Amino acid sequence: MLKVLLIDDDVPMLKYVAQLADWEELGLRVVGRTYSSAKALQLFRELLPDLVITDIGLPQINGLELAAEFTRLKPEVRLIFLTCHEDFHYVKKALTLDADDYLIKDELTKEQLEDALRKSAARISEQGVRTEQLAYKEDVSRNADLLKESLIGQLLQGADPDAVRSYAKRLGIPWEYAAFLPAAVRPLYAPVISRYGAAGLAPIRYGLYNMASEIAARYEGISVFRQEDSLLLVLNYRPTLAFNEREYLQRYWHELQASGRHYLHVELTGVYGPVRLPLASLGDGIRGLQQTGLRFFYRKPGLELLGVPAAARGTGDGEEGPPCAPVQLLEAQWQQLQAAVREGGADEAEAALSAFGEAALLQRIEPGELIRSCSAKLRLLELQVPGEVPEAAFYQALEAARYLEDLLGVLGTGIRRLLGTRRSREELLHREPKLQAIDDFVLRRLSENISSVDMAAHLYMNPSYFSRYFKRLTGENFTDYVNGLKMKIASKRLGAGEETVEQVALALGYSDRTYFSKVFKKYVGVTPREFRRS
Repeated sequence: MLKVLLIDDDVPMLKYVAQLADWEELGLRVVGRTYSSAKALQLFRELLPDLVITDIGLPQINGLELAAEFTRLKPEVRLIFLTCHEDFHYVKKALTLDADDYLIKDELTKEQLEDALRKSAARISEQGVRTEQLAYKEDVSRNADLLKESLIGQLLQGADPDAVRSYAKRLGIPWEYAAFLPAAVRPLYAPVISRYGAAGLAPIRYGLYNMASEIAARYEGISVFRQEDSLLLVLNYRPTLAFNEREYLQRYWHELQASGRHYLHVELTGVYGPVRLPLASLGDGIRGLQQTGLRFFYRKPGLELLGVPAAARGTGDGEEGPPCAPVQLLEAQWQQLQAAVREGGADEAEAALSAFGEAALLQRIEPGELIRSCSAKLRLLELQVPGEVPEAAFYQALEAARYLEDLLGVLGTGIRRLLGTRRSREELLHREPKLQAIDDFVLRRLSENISSVDMAAHLYMNPSYFSRYFKRLTGENFTDYVNGLKMKIASKRLGAGEETVEQVALALGYSDRTYFSKVFKKYVGVTPREFRRS
């Protein structure tokens, strides 16, 4: 039986609809009825119905807003709207929510309701079939990836070559020839972060894997494997004088790179080698690729061959003399960049960032130190810009950069976001003076636990309306905003070094140091102790 939830603030109408249809004959069961939109949300979360029939003109939260929330909680839920208004605005909005029907209450008959119910039931059935088919395809794909992951695991553990070859064959990977050439490919982070945001990294990696696999189908001997943050390519070939494995792999690489630019708008970087590995040594070759780390940090991103010195490549930025200058040498450039972000505009910030990058290249700062320093200092800058909360996925990308060019690109995106946030906040305060009153109220009561009810009372607003008003203006709920503001103040006080963590926590209304540390890490990205060390 499919589960149905009925919602209408007109109680007689609610009873009428509940008694109007032959629910069981249609394979349906009414599992909940309510006249309250707040109760409707609670019932929906508890019952997760397959179909919701709701009046549009509900008080507090109208039926369209309710339906949008239901769809967020359960995307496959079906919707039927009831209304007294033959208003095209409502119909249009209902259609955007993919409603199955829109029924006028004054004209509602048993036949109309049951026709709408049959339509919804049919769509639920169709959805179920499509979902099962998609789930089956995903299971097959996921299992294939897990088996391929297991194959790489065997190679890394030094398993018997004959057993590995046999296992690969069962997976449809015919490693018939004697020689192997491994390669690792990953997208540069800056173009992805700039175009799609940090949340775009996972889907881009998945899309790149599918693209690489499709192209590999046209190149005999190349197999593609998914790694945590990269793709592993393995070329199996017969070594002959007529076959140049490096040129063959580079041809594949250039096609993949061109497709990545055209379809995904990403740039790729890679490393490959050594050449002509026997199967018994392939695991060591893969391990070598995984351990390249920041070896090529000061080179221009591209496809690198392991073990070839810069002189042989005709470049002057190779691996000889690893960079080891301390990051403190860049303090003056960082101060200029910081001042440009706080006080200047986009042009000043771009110029300061360019000077910062040139100084890092010239001084050949130790890459790991440089990356950690950029992450810590950008976090500090974010904490000084009202309304901006550090984003964990963004910092994961910044800290995973393998090239100076990529690091500066991600850093530049973060700085542009800060400048945009600062401008937006200034415009918002000018347009909505109540936000300044909210800031002032919170700042005068830092040691108190202020709720949205307290804030609404201060502004003479209805608490429910205030919550929606604040979320619409700022994009976050009031509790998150207060915690974020307090953590920015905490970071400044901790950075000054004149108070202990306990003193700062108490001053901001947190009597439990452990809880304070947990909240601080959520908003700042590191614990108070780690923040102080950085």
